[in-house]
Amino acid sequence: MTERNSEALYQHLTTNVKYSCYNGVCAIVANNLITPFIPLFAIEVLKATHQQVALLSSLPALMGILALLPGARIIDRLARKKHFTGMSILSGRLFYLLIALVPFLPVRDQAAWLVILVALMNFPTSVAVLAWQAFIASLIPEPERNRFFGDRNRITTFAGLITTLFSGIILEQFPKDSPGPYQAFFTLAFFLALLEVYYIYLHVEPDLSGKTLSRPVISTVIPNRSAVPNRSAMPTGERSTRLAAAREILGNRPFIYFLVSSFAFHFGWQMAWPLFNIYQIENAHATAMWISIFTLCNSLMSMATFRLWSRWSETRGTAYTLIFAALAIASATLIYTFSMNLYYLAAANLWIGVAVAGITLLLFNRMLEVTPETRRATYMAIYQTAIGISGFIAPQVGVWIMNVSSIYVSFYVATALRSLGAGAFAVVWLLGKTKAGAGQAESFNA
Repeated sequence: MTERNSEALYQHLTTNVKYSCYNGVCAIVANNLITPFIPLFAIEVLKATHQQVALLSSLPALMGILALLPGARIIDRLARKKHFTGMSILSGRLFYLLIALVPFLPVRDQAAWLVILVALMNFPTSVAVLAWQAFIASLIPEPERNRFFGDRNRITTFAGLITTLFSGIILEQFPKDSPGPYQAFFTLAFFLALLEVYYIYLHVEPDLSGKTLSRPVISTVIPNRSAVPNRSAMPTGERSTRLAAAREILGNRPFIYFLVSSFAFHFGWQMAWPLFNIYQIENAHATAMWISIFTLCNSLMSMATFRLWSRWSETRGTAYTLIFAALAIASATLIYTFSMNLYYLAAANLWIGVAVAGITLLLFNRMLEVTPETRRATYMAIYQTAIGISGFIAPQVGVWIMNVSSIYVSFYVATALRSLGAGAFAVVWLLGKTKAGAGQAESFNA
């Protein structure tokens, strides 16, 4: 980044931080009106099977795989990413309305349609996440990112906490198999998502020359055809460019090491996702109010510890701190098996909130550390595709183990795999430390 571009980023930093926080609040409030209650809606209202509950986790991951690479190619070509990011978010949020209409469908298996819609929703949503990551990374200078994401996550988590608490209280006033309250929340979530998109457009996006863009430029979404190489006239050059990009990515050892270790960790992490829903609703008989309390406890501790994780990361390094966040996540599945008492599970979610705060902050920051600004969207797409493959397979494996043995055995296996992933992060950190001792610290950012 040139000095001129850096000055442009700092010139608009306060404005962009403000609108990013507003955007994040709208996003988390909308999300917390729908996401925590989708499993309850599926099981209690639509009578979903265990397999369908697992598919609610795995099929969205598959759609993400299909979306990320083509999405990354588009994003990498965009000089300005604001308009594309806003439209991608809006496309995904439109599915909130469609999900609200599922109980009206004149079909026997409405749960299957819910699974399909949630899966399809993740196609534009995955592109939107990738676009937002590339967009916000281009607006926030690297020295400010740890503090920015820590503060933003703390603010948005508080907003999500309040939303979850009151939505749970409201849902508790209705029969648990009544679709109306869920439909009202899903519809409200869509209108809040419109505000989320509005605040995206209020960000100030400097261009490469230091000028700023206050309004969306639609033409930037479709690359200038005169600037794009003619594939039929330049096949060799096109292939050479792709080969050069592939060599660059494969030669980026910090990224490859992070990719492999993160895949190993995510398999164990994602394996237990449907198990928590099944355990809470079917084994512990948690109502909407208790689901809200679990989310509340989780969010409360996340909000309280984001800044601590950020400071620890700044002091000891992201790669080192990530090991302990992964170990904390590994312990979550184990402590959940000790009791089905709802008060105990609420207390367990306090610890899970600490772990989730660390892992979400540090995984993203570590990914930014090991990816260069050039082709960053492509790097992110490769990473998200690998995690998506894990996200498609792992939940099915978790439910399969539960079906052939018990939910406790499945939790134990997930704990072991998460611990192995934390060990992989530790190995990568040790490799980076060894290289740093040999005078190659800059290669590993460890």
